[in-house]
Amino acid sequence: MAQENTNWSQSAAAVCIREGKVLLARHTYGSGTGKLIIPGGYVNFGESPEDAVKREYMEETNIEIVPRSIIGIRFHVKCWYIAFHADYVSGEAK
Repeated sequence: MAQENTNWSQSAAAVCIREGKVLLARHTYGSGTGKLIIPGGYVNFGESPEDAVKREYMEETNIEIVPRSIIGIRFHVKCWYIAFHADYVSGEAK
């Protein structure tokens, strides 16, 4: 990810359920190191939240998803976070 293109005030994540299981990622840095999280991350400038979460899923899990409905939004004065329900498309989790 090119950090100069990262919009640090916008982030997106998604919950993807496949075969009755929620796909999770293991956090690899900061205070969340080792904890399980739903995959997601920051939105790049010029990128939609849907495209950002598709990119982040592929980067973090090797799974292709399609974001569907919004299941949660958190707004703050200077930032926002959006969570989607997503359909599994392809790939094997890494």
